[in-house]
Amino acid sequence: MAATSTRTFRPSAGQRRLAAKLLGAALSLAFVLVFNFFLFRVLPGDPAKNLTRNRLVPAEQVQVLRESFGLGKPLPEQFATYVKDTLSGDLGISYKFRRPVSEVIGERIWPTVLLLGLSPLCSTAIGLWIGIRGRGGATACSTGSRWGRRWRCTPCPSSGSASCC
Repeated sequence: MAATSTRTFRPSAGQRRLAAKLLGAALSLAFVLVFNFFLFRVLPGDPAKNLTRNRLVPAEQVQVLRESFGLGKPLPEQFATYVKDTLSGDLGISYKFRRPVSEVIGERIWPTVLLLGLSPLCSTAIGLWIGIRGRGGATACSTGSRWGRRWRCTPCPSSGSASCC
C-alpha cells in the first residue's frame, strides 16, 4: 500500500499580507458605501425637496423626483440598488452638468493624476535642493550624519562649526 502524503496549504507571509490588505480595502469600500448612503438619509427634510434646493417647485415635480430616485422604496431596497449601481459603475447623472458622472470624472481624471504624480516629485526636488543648499541651523556635518561624511566639510569662519560646501 502506497503512503499518501497529506500536504496542507500554508500561505506564505507575503500571501497573508496580500490577503490582509485586500480584506482591508474591501472593508474600507464597504464602510464608504454605507456611510455615503446613510449620510443623505439623516439630513433633515425631504431628500427630494433638498434636491430642488428648496426652490418653489410644484408638488407634482417633487413627487416625480422622489419616484425617479426611488425614494419611495423601503430603505434596504434603496441601499441594495445603490450598491449594485455603484459597483457596476452607474454613478448617475450630474446635477450641475446634466451628463453622466462617469463622463465628468473621466474628463478630469488625467489632469488629477498628472498633478498627483508631479507634486511629490517637485516637492522632493525642491526639498532636497533647499536641504543641500541651506546654511542655517544644524547641518549634515554638525549632526554627524552619514551625509556629512560624504560631503567635503569645512569649518565656518564665524562660528567654527562644520558646514558642508
